[in-house]
Amino acid sequence: MKLKRKILCFLLVFILLFTAVGYAVEISIDGNRVGFTNESGIPFVDSSNRTQVPLRVTMESFGATVGWDNSTNSATVEKNGINVRIPIGQSYIIKNGQKIPNDTAAIIKDGRTYLPIRVVLEAFGASVGWDGATQTVTVTKDPLEEIKIHFIDVGQADSILIELPNNIEILIDAGNKDDAYTIINYINNLGIDHIEHFILTHFHEDHIGSAPDIIHAFYVDKVYTPETIADTDIYEATMAAIEDEDMEIIRAKGGKSIIDTASLAFEFLGPNSIYYSEANEYSLVTKLTYGDTSFLFMGDAESVSELEMVRGDYDLDVDLLKVGHHGGETSSSQIFLNEVTPAYAVISVGAFNNYGHPHEKTLNRLNAIGAKIYRTDIQGTVVATSDGSNITIDKEATEYVPEPIKEVPVKTIPTNNDDTATESTAKYIGNSNTHKLHYPSCGSVNDMKETNKVFFLLREDAISNGYIPCKRCNP
Repeated sequence: MKLKRKILCFLLVFILLFTAVGYAVEISIDGNRVGFTNESGIPFVDSSNRTQVPLRVTMESFGATVGWDNSTNSATVEKNGINVRIPIGQSYIIKNGQKIPNDTAAIIKDGRTYLPIRVVLEAFGASVGWDGATQTVTVTKDPLEEIKIHFIDVGQADSILIELPNNIEILIDAGNKDDAYTIINYINNLGIDHIEHFILTHFHEDHIGSAPDIIHAFYVDKVYTPETIADTDIYEATMAAIEDEDMEIIRAKGGKSIIDTASLAFEFLGPNSIYYSEANEYSLVTKLTYGDTSFLFMGDAESVSELEMVRGDYDLDVDLLKVGHHGGETSSSQIFLNEVTPAYAVISVGAFNNYGHPHEKTLNRLNAIGAKIYRTDIQGTVVATSDGSNITIDKEATEYVPEPIKEVPVKTIPTNNDDTATESTAKYIGNSNTHKLHYPSCGSVNDMKETNKVFFLLREDAISNGYIPCKRCNP
C-alpha cells in the first residue's frame, strides 16, 4: 500500500512539473531557426499548452521592432505600420487600438518577457503551425500578390495609377486637361472600371486637368483633396463633376490613413499646416507600404512641407520616391533626401518644358544619395512592381553625369570671433537683395541668386547687419 502511494506521489509530482515547466521547443521563421540562448531565453509550453517565447529575439527575428511601455506595463511590437501592444498578465493583445482576446497572457519569467506566439504573429499576417516530429513551431509569412505602380507619361504633369490586391485601385492626380484620353485609355486597357481612391494632390491644372473626365468615365468611391480651394475654372469643373456623380469628398492632411492592414498601408504624410504662402506646399503627400517595400508620392510639395515632415513623427525612409514638383529646384531638399534615402527616384516631367525641370541641382542631390533616376520625358510611362520583398522597374535607369559645379563668388561676414562663415559651415543665410535671413534648409534659399547669398555663423551678426528673419522658416 505504501509503495503504491509513493508511486502515485511520484507520478503526480512529475505531471505537475511537466505542466508547470513545459518542454523546450524550436521556432522556425520561413525555414530559418531562431537562435535562442540562455541569455535571450528559451521557449517553453505553459500550463495551458500554449507556446511562450522570449519576446525580443523572436519578434526581431520576424523583422519587427520591440519596445516597452512602462505606463501600461506592456510590451510593444511594430512592423509595416502595425502596432501590437501586449499587456503583461492580461488575456488579450491590442492591435492598432483593437483588442484581440487570447486564452493565455504574456508573462515575465526570469526577468524576460514571454508571449504566446500564435496570436501575436497572426496579428502580423503570418501563418503559424506545429511540427510534432521535431517539436518546432513553424512561422510562414504568407506570400504577397504583386502590386503595380504606373507613372503614366502625361508630359509636364502628374498621373499615377496604383494597382493593389483585392482589385483596389488608387489614382493620384489627373494630368492636364488635354491628357484625359491618354489617362482614361491607359486605365481601360488594364481592364479597370472602378477606382476606389482618387487623390487630387492640389488644384493646379497639371494635376487636376482631366479630373472631371475621369470622374465621369469611371466608378469612383472617394475623392481626396487638401483643405483649400482655388479660384479657377478647372477647380470649379472638378467640384461640379464630384457633385454630379454624388461622390464622397474627403479633405485630407498629414497623419490620416486610408488603408492599414497587416501587409499593406496607405497614409497621408502631408500637408501638416493650415496655411502656406505657396500653393504647391498644400500638396497631399502619401506613403504606400507593402510588405517590406515602401513608396513616397510627393505631388508638388516643396521644401517647407518637406521640413515639416522631417520634423514630424513620420517614417520617411522609403525604397522609391516619386520626386516632388517634376524635379524642380525647390523640392527634394538635402535635409529631406537624407531622411528618405530612396533607392529609386521617378520624375514625371515633360520634354523640353519651359521650367527647366528637372533642375540640375535636384538631379545632383538625387545622384549623390545613390538613387537610380527614371524620367517620363526620356523613358515614357514607368511601371514599378513589388512582391512585398523586392521592387522591379520595367525600364533601365537613366544615365546621369553631374555637371561641374561652377564657382560663384559669395559674400561673407566676419563673426565676433573673427571666424568666417562659408556655404558649408553657415548656420544662417541672408539675401543681400531683400535683407531677409533664412535657415539653409528654407525653400527661399533655393530661389536665391548665388551672388546674393551672405553666410552667417551667428544669428546676432545677421541681425546687427540689418537682416530680418524669414517668416517661413523663422530662424
